[in-house]
Amino acid sequence: MLHAIVTFATACVLPLPASTRSPTERLRPRPTELHPSGPARGAFAASVPHDVIDEAEFLYERHLRRKFASIDQAALGAQQVPCRSIDTDVGRFFVMRPGLWHSDICWISADDDAAFAIFEDWLSRSTLAEQLASAMDCSDKPVLYNGYFVVRRGCSGVNMHTDFVDAVGTNAFTVMTPLRDYRNTDNFQLVYLDDAGSPQQYRYRRGEALCFGAWFQHSTEPGQADPADGVHCYLCFTFGSDKKEYWPLVLETQGGYAARVLRGPDRTEHVTGVGRFLQDQEQ
Repeated sequence: MLHAIVTFATACVLPLPASTRSPTERLRPRPTELHPSGPARGAFAASVPHDVIDEAEFLYERHLRRKFASIDQAALGAQQVPCRSIDTDVGRFFVMRPGLWHSDICWISADDDAAFAIFEDWLSRSTLAEQLASAMDCSDKPVLYNGYFVVRRGCSGVNMHTDFVDAVGTNAFTVMTPLRDYRNTDNFQLVYLDDAGSPQQYRYRRGEALCFGAWFQHSTEPGQADPADGVHCYLCFTFGSDKKEYWPLVLETQGGYAARVLRGPDRTEHVTGVGRFLQDQEQ
């Protein structure tokens, strides 16, 4: 389970930042702000090349969208572990739906070497690791834990959480960027707590990635995708330091159920808690 989950009242509407600057501008770092400072500790906005997003959108539309849409979401949610595997011509993917959130969010993660190599190539070409490397304590360079497509249609309540325990600091990051500029921007974005503990809204935009390490309290904002969009889909990476000392701390949250497998600092496969459960069920 993700660290420090706090459930607030459902369907709450959260205010925009009081500043005249946009939420995106408030989160975009200057070169000296790659360590905790600014409106929200450990959170930064970074640019992503459009060709990387174009390729991610093409892969999702060509190989995953129809197969994902064919999954009976009610049946999936009723499973003891709400997960599925999707085999495609470009690799195998693992679908996981968290059971405790007020959302139909699903994580579609790389589940074999072929799929992992695609996300690794996108991360390399995005330069996100290079943009954030100075915030990390690395021996060589950051390593990719896994890559995801994050898909959701709606959210009825806020589930504030952090993706990493505090001791991780900025030695690991989650990165999210939308595949499209979706029509609904009034809500169904991301809500986070600023350094004063006040709720703020971050609005996703294509070509910009929200990057956050530990401390960053956030949630999907309640709302619904516009029917013309169908779903909101995001390209997501989790990556961090190549030093082994941080890996047990990363596993305290990431080693649970977001994916079946991760890659550790030594770049070998690590089976997560849900992966081990599935192995036991097969045996």
